[in-house]
Amino acid sequence: MKYIANQTNDHGLDEVQRLLLAYTLNQNVALSGPPGIGKTELVEEFAKAVGKQIYGDPLDEHMTEAPLIGFPVLEGSNGSTVSVWKNGWVTKAMDEGQIFYGDEFDLLSGSVQKRMNAAFDDRKAVTRRDGEVIPAEDGFFAVVSYNPSERISKRQLEESVADRFVHQEFRYLPSDLEAAIASGDFNDIHLEKRGVLLKDNNLRFCKYDGS
Repeated sequence: MKYIANQTNDHGLDEVQRLLLAYTLNQNVALSGPPGIGKTELVEEFAKAVGKQIYGDPLDEHMTEAPLIGFPVLEGSNGSTVSVWKNGWVTKAMDEGQIFYGDEFDLLSGSVQKRMNAAFDDRKAVTRRDGEVIPAEDGFFAVVSYNPSERISKRQLEESVADRFVHQEFRYLPSDLEAAIASGDFNDIHLEKRGVLLKDNNLRFCKYDGS
């Protein structure tokens, strides 16, 4: 099933169009909203649409910077080994000009979150622990998501990290759409046809009247 856009903002842009606009303007995006509302599915379908690969996985509070920025491994043959550094999800996406997606990004410790600030701002480069500077190639795009909570024990994004993202807030699905998704029956759901026109480097969003 294809992703169904359902989060139209006050300017008439849905979440797919806003994600594409941010991608076109080289702005990273933070998605917030309750679990199960479609944030991850949106990123996965978006990556397919723009022909990009996603690097990342759900994050947690025990994760260090190693799987994100880089880590050493032993390689060798004939009885001799050397330590070689490998890129993590963020630096791999940067090096290849792909998409990094950090789900539940807020669960990372504050120090790990801020360690990646240079990847997400105008510097567009991160220094691994081995001293290698990894610059972001053209096309690098970072998306993080988190589930906001009123619980004191649940941390949000670090302020300095949050400033490096354009934020999109997800609301609960309309009840008829939620029921249709659960049943797989979309016959009684009105779907507005929307599109994106990119011509001569000018981005325009279109609404089709069906004619």
